[in-house]
Amino acid sequence: MEHQEFVERTTAADMWWGVRGFTRAVLIVWRTRGLLYLAVAALFALLPLLGFAVYSAWSSRYGALAWILPGMLAFYAGKPNLNIIDSLPWLACGLVGLVASAWFGALNLLGGLIPCVTWFLSSAFKGTVMHMMGDRLRASKDSYDRLNGSGRLLLPGA
Repeated sequence: MEHQEFVERTTAADMWWGVRGFTRAVLIVWRTRGLLYLAVAALFALLPLLGFAVYSAWSSRYGALAWILPGMLAFYAGKPNLNIIDSLPWLACGLVGLVASAWFGALNLLGGLIPCVTWFLSSAFKGTVMHMMGDRLRASKDSYDRLNGSGRLLLPGA
């Protein structure tokens, strides 16, 4: 698909597109500076998880640090499209945290909510980057050609 056709079809919103390898696609489209911005934005999406980990360690509640694993998995599992089906495992973490808080303390309630919040922030962050990438691909034929030439651009029928 040529750049002009991509611009016309995505502007009319009648075409689905995506990328294979989110981080690599950002590197191809925005180069090293874009990757640096991506890392900073990812850090902001991870702030609640990191803050919880620091607080748990600082208050010597090392059992609550077990919530870091589902939080990191939630960050990785975040996708640009927010939907209820993808959120079910993370909502289940919240319910487990609610039950665990009855036996192990209120910090586990917060720990159970951390994967939910991390998944939501990760999904919102990746969705925003994908929206910006679409704008960049429509505006720059060079960026479109680099991404399409790398084989990372997923287009219908390709």
